[in-house]
Amino acid sequence: ADYQTAQRLLRAGDFPHALSLADRTFRGCGSSEEWCWKFRLLKAETLVASGKETAALKLLDDPASPSTLDLQARRRMHQGRAWFLLSDYSKAEMYLNEARTLAEASASPILIAEVELRQGPLLVQSGRLDDAEAVLRHGLGSATQLGDPYLEANLMGNLGYLFFQRF
Repeated sequence: ADYQTAQRLLRAGDFPHALSLADRTFRGCGSSEEWCWKFRLLKAETLVASGKETAALKLLDDPASPSTLDLQARRRMHQGRAWFLLSDYSKAEMYLNEARTLAEASASPILIAEVELRQGPLLVQSGRLDDAEAVLRHGLGSATQLGDPYLEANLMGNLGYLFFQRF
């Protein structure tokens, strides 16, 4: 329940409360490695959304690796997004490509769409507008098919930004 509440707060843009809850539950996650990673990743995502990319990267810089492909993909996705926002586009691309490979291996269409949401702006930034459009449209199709209006709206927003840049 705490995870869903923190995720809802993050999606609503209430970063201070989302961060507080994610931090508290991460510190008290106990012995469940999977839940500890879930809360660590949620905290990192909230830090990135709050403009604290360096803190997020430090949190994700752990020699241990999550046990599932899904969590490994999310870790790389958040690292890639943080590096993008820090304007290190080569590191961002490396991490986001790895996230995409892991997401595809996990066979989670929603996770692939989430990675595509992060890849789109990087491709726009690097001038690969056709690739960006293809990635964002694919993600949008998945988000629409899976009924995720939050992800759908974000992908549409990125497509709008792409069209603004193109035209």
